Amino acid sequence: MSGTTFSQLILVAISPILTRLYTPEDFAVLALFGAFAQIAAVVANGRYEMAIYLPKHEGEAYNIAVLGGMVAVAVSTGILLGVLLLQSKVAEWWNMPQLESWLWFLPIAVLLSGIFSVAQSANIRLGAYKAIATANIVKALVQAALQVALGLVITGPGGLVLGRTFTNGAGNLPLIRNGLAHVGGHRPWHWSELWVMAKKYRRFPLYSVPAGLVNVGNANLLNFVIPMLLGPTTLGFYALAMRVLGAPLQQVAMPIGQVFMREASHEIRETGSAKRSFVKGMAALMAVSVLLFGSLYFVIEPIFGFVFGSEWAVAGRYAAILMPLFAARFVVSPLSGTASLTDNRHALAINIFLLVVSALVLGVAYFNNWDAETLLTWFNWSLFFVYVSYLPILYCLAVSESKNNTEHA
Repeated sequence: MSGTTFSQLILVAISPILTRLYTPEDFAVLALFGAFAQIAAVVANGRYEMAIYLPKHEGEAYNIAVLGGMVAVAVSTGILLGVLLLQSKVAEWWNMPQLESWLWFLPIAVLLSGIFSVAQSANIRLGAYKAIATANIVKALVQAALQVALGLVITGPGGLVLGRTFTNGAGNLPLIRNGLAHVGGHRPWHWSELWVMAKKYRRFPLYSVPAGLVNVGNANLLNFVIPMLLGPTTLGFYALAMRVLGAPLQQVAMPIGQVFMREASHEIRETGSAKRSFVKGMAALMAVSVLLFGSLYFVIEPIFGFVFGSEWAVAGRYAAILMPLFAARFVVSPLSGTASLTDNRHALAINIFLLVVSALVLGVAYFNNWDAETLLTWFNWSLFFVYVSYLPILYCLAVSESKNNTEHA
């Protein structure tokens, strides 16, 4: 966890530099590029990386890891074809001419992200948390170096996009050496074994991918809609607020969630229940969320104007408005993997409900010509109450479904 925290500090530390090297419009291009990459990353491994935790035998886990890597290659190839066909149209639809030339890097970003997800899951299975922490530090350093250095020598969003693209690649090699090689004991793989794994764990692409797409779609919905309703400049301010508020979710909450996934899968194999792991993970996430976001709420707005420059003060207002939502998401999102571990299919329904609520708020905003702050206020509180309601549902699903699995064993 210390490595993860340090990597977060690196990204936060360079943000005041980036806001002086790049414009809000540049941050808007990065936000939209990142939204596309995150959506594609859900599909990149077919969610097979989540199945690496489950097998009792290391050879089976190794085959799942190889399968996830193969899916990543196939998906990134498909995205390359999509860029060839729709590159100019995408830039036109979102009124971002600068985005067009940087879409070529989207397939690379997806491939590197997919490989990293597989390698990270393999290391989590091994309990190699030091290697994961080291990889996160390397990723943060490479991203920071690229974004700052390129921002000094070229204009436009290129430095931001390239840093975002190659950050995962920086951590891949050490994780692959420490994780995938040891999982399989350096054994060869065969297509027939991969096919067996694909069928055995098909519930992950069938149910976890749709749920993940809706979940990531919820997180990125405003990145897609804001430039259409309010323009790229507003998206740039919103993107900085998301960068500051979203970083703790990615760098602190998700690693806690990864540890929870490993412990919960082990507990399910041993006892048929994930209750103890769920309560432990929930308590840790709640404690960090209250301390972190509770403290930030009272100081975030003046901090933005002072640290990032007076022209970015509006991003601080957006961050303050969204603080309750991020506090709730910080707790719930890492625990949402409970549904996948217990073979429960209710996660998709919950995420669809989140998307419907978000779409309703955006629809009302469109017809009433809401300004940015009104839109974000309604968006914040609507989704806050949905996330809070989701937490007890996840707890009940973990316990009841685990009991059902035990009864049928």
